[in-house]
Amino acid sequence: MLIKKYNIPFFFCLIFLISIIIYFPALNSYFFQDDWYSLSISKAANLTEILNFFLPNKNVVYYRPLGMQFPFFLLQVIFGLNPLPFKIIALSVHLLNVLLVYRLFKKLIKSESVSLLSAFLYATSAVHYIPFFWSATFAFILGITFSLLTFLFFIEQKYLRSFLFFILGFLTFEIIAVLPFILLSYKITNKVNQGFKVIVPYILTSVLYAFFRVNFLPPPEIPEYGISLNQQTLMNLKYYFLWAFNWPEEMKNQFLSFIIVNPLFIKDFSFYYYSFVVSFFINIFFLVLLPAVFTVLGKIKIDLRNIIFALIWSLTSILPVLFFPLHTFPYYLPLSFLGILFLLLPPFYQYVSYLSKRLAFISWLLPGIVIANWLWSVFVLIDFNAKVHWAPRRSNLSRQFMEKATNEYNPSDSVAVFLIKPDAENRFALNDQDALRVFINNPRLKTVYTDENIPGFRL
Repeated sequence: MLIKKYNIPFFFCLIFLISIIIYFPALNSYFFQDDWYSLSISKAANLTEILNFFLPNKNVVYYRPLGMQFPFFLLQVIFGLNPLPFKIIALSVHLLNVLLVYRLFKKLIKSESVSLLSAFLYATSAVHYIPFFWSATFAFILGITFSLLTFLFFIEQKYLRSFLFFILGFLTFEIIAVLPFILLSYKITNKVNQGFKVIVPYILTSVLYAFFRVNFLPPPEIPEYGISLNQQTLMNLKYYFLWAFNWPEEMKNQFLSFIIVNPLFIKDFSFYYYSFVVSFFINIFFLVLLPAVFTVLGKIKIDLRNIIFALIWSLTSILPVLFFPLHTFPYYLPLSFLGILFLLLPPFYQYVSYLSKRLAFISWLLPGIVIANWLWSVFVLIDFNAKVHWAPRRSNLSRQFMEKATNEYNPSDSVAVFLIKPDAENRFALNDQDALRVFINNPRLKTVYTDENIPGFRL
């Protein structure tokens, strides 16, 4: 597919427009769950309290001051408890990431077509579904920004800038700790001439961070963060692979074995299930099977070094969370997903180029099929998630409770107890005690989840 330089702005406008259409429903979502906790720990009255954001908090498993406390503080000060600016900022940073993905792939592959398709698939991927709904996971959008800038400046041999963004990434999300090993594999597989000493500060930082986490801020000893290496690890790898091709998160609850899916789920959601299956196999056919066939037939030649680099990139990026059998979510995938794109798209365009020499329309037909199939799977998933996913459900519950509190509760009343039906979803939506304390700005308020007729304000 011939891409002319003056067409690139048009393509990006189209990518941005489609991305906004896909994630537009999330712009109307409300704060819920960990959003309320993030708001509660993001209050500061002076510079000292702002600097305290950067001190480790033993009450949480993560260390994300730039990914959580600081942006929540800043937006809360400027916009109050209005969630829309949070969503707009998240979408804006995501679109910046799309441009950075394009630039990174241009540096790595030097192919306009591969770079644009990579940017498109990344922009519209369903792996971003949760962060757009759930502001508490903004770190997984901003963290990718710092990861991409670290990678780009490293390739450009601007090591001081690269390392600066690497440090900012550490203050944003923990998965960036694997990036030095991806950079190292890049140097090895691409035979970069500069000495390996430039990578040492990155690796030392990651090692020191890992030492700090293990010894001073370990995961809480609860089942959700239990580490294991068994058959469930392979199941997790399968889930992440399926999620990369726009399967819904819910599928992790529907596999009865490695390949057998709950027949009741198939019966109740047959349209969605078969849409995901068909879309998945179309992707596999065009992006995996056909490149393999053309390689075996000797029609195209795949660069083995790039394949090794892409495999290291995609697998290393998911290792930090692969061994948590009860804590698997698609929002951990974006960095790994880029490795998958780097693995699949260059061979895809090699055989497209080979065929287009004989049939010119192939140059736009096959990429068009891949794009159409991709968008179909994304829109089907968005529709499916609107029915079953916990994020929009809990967001709606949280909004309903806050609207009722706004309309019916008088802050001047002496009531300090709120009564809410003892449903687990209600507790999740309000993050137990946090929501009403933040919303009414009273840390002494107590939320009791009960049906009993006891003194308090019933929501």
